[in-house]
Amino acid sequence: MRTSELAPGTFALYARYPELQVTLPRLALGKGPSPVAPLARLSSRLGGPPLWIKNDGLYGSVYGGNKARKLEFLLADALRRRCRTIITFGAIGTNHGLATALYARQQGLRAVLLLVDQPVSEHVRTQVWRLHQVGAVLHRTRTVPRTAVLAPLAMLRYADWRRGRLPYLVPPGGSSPLGAVGYVNAGLELADQVAAGELPEPAHILVALGSGGTAAGLLLGLRLAGLRSRLVAVVVSDVVSLRPQTVTRLANRAARLLRQRGAPLPEGDIGPEEVVLASDWLGGGYGHPTPAAARAEELVRETEGLELEGVYTAKAMAALVDQVKAGQLREGPVLYWHTFNALPLPFRPPTAEDLRRLPRAFRSLMCVQPQ
Repeated sequence: MRTSELAPGTFALYARYPELQVTLPRLALGKGPSPVAPLARLSSRLGGPPLWIKNDGLYGSVYGGNKARKLEFLLADALRRRCRTIITFGAIGTNHGLATALYARQQGLRAVLLLVDQPVSEHVRTQVWRLHQVGAVLHRTRTVPRTAVLAPLAMLRYADWRRGRLPYLVPPGGSSPLGAVGYVNAGLELADQVAAGELPEPAHILVALGSGGTAAGLLLGLRLAGLRSRLVAVVVSDVVSLRPQTVTRLANRAARLLRQRGAPLPEGDIGPEEVVLASDWLGGGYGHPTPAAARAEELVRETEGLELEGVYTAKAMAALVDQVKAGQLREGPVLYWHTFNALPLPFRPPTAEDLRRLPRAFRSLMCVQPQ
């Protein structure tokens, strides 16, 4: 591993379960804890309970947000298995895919992305160019069923047959039991910040829910730490069917993984009543803009100077704003968990010649006609 040193005991998961430093290696892609801060101006504007933010947008070295936490364990596993290619999935405007491509490149790995369509926006165009610029191999599979058919073929196509190694498969959003462990650590990290007096224990925590790994790991981490915060997962995707049982099933699988690796976790499963899914802010589907998200994005930029995006974080913030206004979050404090990259990205704007070099299937997205 190029940056494969295990995190010291200050990594919350390892501090609580030291045996995992040996049995569950981590690739240190970020340095925690991510900061917490009051959203005082937003709280004043809404007139509700005290609002706080945990800014995971600053967690990471080359790309911030929730993806880095998951990739710390997934890429460590890929390197342990001596894989040289990572295959993952997303929509054409994927944040997960960009994070995977950037961190894979950092480790000398090739990233192959199978991408389904979503509504085309300036964000999508920017992401496609960034993915190409970072050197990811892009395949526009357009639909989820077609992706399911093509994924096994991609595994064979990009296998290293000379060394007998298949690519390492990272699920959409990095949401697997191993990926969710990154957010088990995040929940423990938050508990440490509460214990240190950096913020009061939240009554409610709101986070965007896409593929489920962030919410599942966070829920498990909160419960292991003894925090009773009510987790509200704001649904932003209709690509897969998401129910409370979906989240808790993944949380319980992550718990079993930790037990298998030697962590003395208490027995018993987390029940679906432990998480609330808020689906009224999805709008027309994944990646479809909504007026509520646009209003929330503008409000938070105006009051706190925080940048959101319309696919995940603006919809999560819209849920927070609307529920506070409706008196549904009377008990505070309320913590908004920010999952969008807030680190500067080293990309230049594309030229016309750059766009012509995009894979043919992606050129129409950029308003460039194939020659």
